[in-house]
Amino acid sequence: MAVLSPSLDGVVSKWLVEKGTWDVHVLAAMSHVVMRSRPCERDDVVLDVGANLGFFGLLAWQANCHVVAFEMQPLMHKAIRTSLCLARRSTVASAGEEKERHFNLVAFPVHEIPWMKVGYRPPRLGHSSNIGGVGLAVVPCEPGASDGCHEMRTVRVDTSVDKFAHGKTVAIAKVDVEGHEFRALLSMYSLFEAERVDNVLFELNPRVQGLETAAATLHYVRSFGFRLYLLPFTYPDASLAWPSIDLEPIFDVDKFVLDVDDGRVDRQERFVDILATRQPEKLGFPSDASLPATIPAGPALTARS
Repeated sequence: MAVLSPSLDGVVSKWLVEKGTWDVHVLAAMSHVVMRSRPCERDDVVLDVGANLGFFGLLAWQANCHVVAFEMQPLMHKAIRTSLCLARRSTVASAGEEKERHFNLVAFPVHEIPWMKVGYRPPRLGHSSNIGGVGLAVVPCEPGASDGCHEMRTVRVDTSVDKFAHGKTVAIAKVDVEGHEFRALLSMYSLFEAERVDNVLFELNPRVQGLETAAATLHYVRSFGFRLYLLPFTYPDASLAWPSIDLEPIFDVDKFVLDVDDGRVDRQERFVDILATRQPEKLGFPSDASLPATIPAGPALTARS
């Protein structure tokens, strides 16, 4: 897949170049859903909201899933499109024909209010270690702004999904939009209401979102019948496979958010990843909500696969 120079993007691109993989625990959860519940065989959809370089969405697409990816940064659009071109050539060369699968890239920020003007300030190359780690300002740019601000229009996730995959079920939605996760999840309301989303993976960062918004995010997702689990940060082993991962169920949402903010949960960076599922038994999780769940050890699946 295409990446940026590690000297410019010292986080995601650097990890992909040096390790061949990224966020192993998120990769493990997505792969477990794809392999265990076999959504790609049912023509379901995978969402990659905040795609960055498209690592997760591209892997799902190569597993023959239909993918709808959301990414507002033009530099990342170029990288994703380059990866798609390379993958399509490889598929044709190795199989003689390309599988019928779709990767739809939505080049707008997501928000529950559609077509709203927002300000986007692209990172200055060479001045940021994490090129993809950019959020949006929910205010338009100042007239005549000289700070590099660009105006963009927002879109809702649910209406975009219905445009590209009308009526289809979302097997898993990965949501990582730099502190704007609640807004992104609110824009999925009609999908949740119609029970068309089976699993959600999202980042929770109380320091960026604020304690009330972080708690509201968890309450909102749970209100649609999802069971919440903490997905612990995990490093790959020497072969780039992931080890068995134990997921702790989340009960007291408000206490959990306070514990994350105080650095008492998972890692000291004070943000965590959450796996929410409406059908835990399909993933092989215990029917008893009080018991931890386990994602079994998995194969080495990398950007170079």
